[in-house]
Amino acid sequence: MELYVGGAFQGKKAYVDNEYSDKNLKWFDGKDCVEKDCDYRTIADFEAVCNYHEVIRKELLDGVTPEDELKRLLDLNKDLIIVCDEVGCGVIPISKEDRMYREAVGRCMCIAASKADKVTRIICGIGQKIKG
Repeated sequence: MELYVGGAFQGKKAYVDNEYSDKNLKWFDGKDCVEKDCDYRTIADFEAVCNYHEVIRKELLDGVTPEDELKRLLDLNKDLIIVCDEVGCGVIPISKEDRMYREAVGRCMCIAASKADKVTRIICGIGQKIKG
C-alpha cells in the first residue's frame, strides 16, 4: 500500500499519475461519495483512491467508524494507493462535526501510514519521501 498526502490543490493525483505513467490507474474519487452518493465500500475494486478525506466525511455522515472501514479496505486490497488531503493544519474548527471529521482523518492517516510500504508528502507538485 502507498500513501500520498499533502495540502489541497498541491498536485497529489497528478504526481501519482506521473509516477505510474506506464500504467493507467483505475481511480476512485472520494468526492463522488458526497456529490453522487456512490458506495465507498467498492474502493477495494480500484487501484487508487483520491480525495480519501471525502470518503471519511461520508463514512461519518453514514454513522460508520472510518478507522474500522479503512482497516477492512486495506485487508481487501493490500496494493491500494491512497491520496488524501492533510486537514489537520490551521485553525481548529468551531463546529463539533468538523472537529470530529478532522480528527477522524488524522487517525485514519496514522493507520494508513503505519501499514504503508511507501509514504510521500506532496508540496507544490514535488514529492517528499517520508517512508519507504
